[in-house]
Amino acid sequence: MVYNIQMDTATQQLINDYQTPASAIERLRNVKAVILTGITAAGKNTIINDILADDRFAELVTSTTRLPRENNGVMEQDGVAYHFLTQDQAIEKIKNGEYIEVANVHGKIYGSLVSEFERINDQDKIAIGDIDYQGAANLLNFGMENLRVLFIVPPSFEVWLARLTNRSGGSLGEDKEEIIQRFKSAEYELENALNDPRFVPIMNIDSAQSAKEIIEFAVNGTRPAPEVVEEAYRITKELNQSIKDYINQLGV
Repeated sequence: MVYNIQMDTATQQLINDYQTPASAIERLRNVKAVILTGITAAGKNTIINDILADDRFAELVTSTTRLPRENNGVMEQDGVAYHFLTQDQAIEKIKNGEYIEVANVHGKIYGSLVSEFERINDQDKIAIGDIDYQGAANLLNFGMENLRVLFIVPPSFEVWLARLTNRSGGSLGEDKEEIIQRFKSAEYELENALNDPRFVPIMNIDSAQSAKEIIEFAVNGTRPAPEVVEEAYRITKELNQSIKDYINQLGV
């Protein structure tokens, strides 16, 4: 697994052993939540911004121990993009049972705090958030009755590569190993999503249209039409193969 890297053994063991408190799972059982997952640069954040124009939704802010970074010329803000924590702070929250799910992603601690779900539920709104595959899979295991998880897929490898390059300032970077790691992470997520029928695929050609489909699913339980889902699966398989081919071209 390409996720679990660059982390000391003791912290990794804490994450591996973490059990979400049963009391927290029970409190969150009826919380309404929509989780978008998928490979980086699939367009999840743009879709979320479109959905947040509907006041029935509120954004779920997850936590990370990575440093804030610049996206499209704008520096990420604490409490907006993420709750940015030190590793010590995150470890303390793990020990206190404050996460509903927590994972090692690229050597950093990422997780969803129970308090965030409760904050949004207290507002009588639907939580909408971007969580990586591992975290989303964990949430699905808790039996949350009003949880929807969607896997966002770009319409083609070429479109995805263009988005990824644009996000990185016009270049994927010079570190070959970092590029390979990023692509293998995408491959890992796609492989798992393809083999997990609990994830509903959404092909993101137009963020506004994707947002409408997701709102309809979240509010009324209306799933995308079978032919739309089938096409999204087809594109996902093609994208996965293209990523494999690209990695091979890099000489791995």
